Amino acid sequence: MDMTNCRIAEEIDLSVIADNFRRIRSIMGKSVSVMAVVKANAYGLGVLPVAETLKNAGCAGFCVSCWAEAEPLLRFGMPIQLLGGVFDYELVQAVRHGAILGITDLETAKRYSAEAVRQGKTLECHFKLDTGMGRLGILYRDAPEIIRECVKLPNLACKGIYSHFPKAYDGESSFAAEQVRRFLGVIEASGVKFEKIHMANSDAVSAFGRTHEPPFNYARAGIVMYGPFSKSAAELGFKPAVSLYSRLVSARMMPAGWSIGYERTHILEKDTLIGTVSAGYADGLPLALTNRGHMLFRGKRCPVIGRISMDYTTIELDGFSPEECRPGDTVTLIGRDGEAEIPAEEWAELKNTHVYDIFCSVSPRVPRFYR
Repeated sequence: MDMTNCRIAEEIDLSVIADNFRRIRSIMGKSVSVMAVVKANAYGLGVLPVAETLKNAGCAGFCVSCWAEAEPLLRFGMPIQLLGGVFDYELVQAVRHGAILGITDLETAKRYSAEAVRQGKTLECHFKLDTGMGRLGILYRDAPEIIRECVKLPNLACKGIYSHFPKAYDGESSFAAEQVRRFLGVIEASGVKFEKIHMANSDAVSAFGRTHEPPFNYARAGIVMYGPFSKSAAELGFKPAVSLYSRLVSARMMPAGWSIGYERTHILEKDTLIGTVSAGYADGLPLALTNRGHMLFRGKRCPVIGRISMDYTTIELDGFSPEECRPGDTVTLIGRDGEAEIPAEEWAELKNTHVYDIFCSVSPRVPRFYR
């Protein structure tokens, strides 16, 4: 990409996001509508350009965590579902603007109903079941009775029901399958006919076909829109949409025995050409890259040596001459350079985390560019 006037930059390929979304719709089939999960500023990628791309690609609406994330999306005129809990200070605006809210218990439903009555509006709600996530929702074994009470409340349109998987990437695992059995048992026992029924998240989209079949008719796609990040997703043809680039600040030949970086965690065993890259942990680079990670320079993997600093990282430029390494030259942190590639999953593995964390940790001071 063009790094003019940037010390570090994140590039988001919107065409890849659109292609990934269309692939999700193809996998799910014509009978399933797909909501796009764009919470946390579209996982740090920039919610407005990403949401516009997904609307044009055919998403059925957006899923976010809270009202503050929903408000900027009103301009798109699409359904917006709040997946998490809703506090009283959020409820007035959520009802006023027609957000879809999740019912997590009877008292919550009563709060929603009272506000909807006060505003003279009918509020669409979906029952959020805890079938095994252990985080939010009506415990599945208590749900039929609570659902029957909630549907009696005024000004609530209880159109949907959903749940969430803590683990679905291994497909028909015994626990995920048990969650589906619990979920469908609640629907049957409640006696309520729901218009929107969904459990599929990104992992289930790529690995759990049962959630693509009736009675399921909605799905929630998140991280899989932005890249593969799992073996099953990669096998289905999903592509990474995100790259991260920086620049060389300097390239110096340093003598054997010289220490590199804070705490002197790396001592040079030989005279070595050292590149200083203008990116550090304040930009979102994990400290776990210290003496373990790599960056790409001119199509070659170059090891990170020394501890990651707030604003800089040092790499070994073995095989290059000082004349080949000019200040301002592009260094690829995540992405492809020629035949070499550093996927975001590599950083996640080194940090002992997942890709969500990597994307959300990229600092606001890093400019985003869209292809």
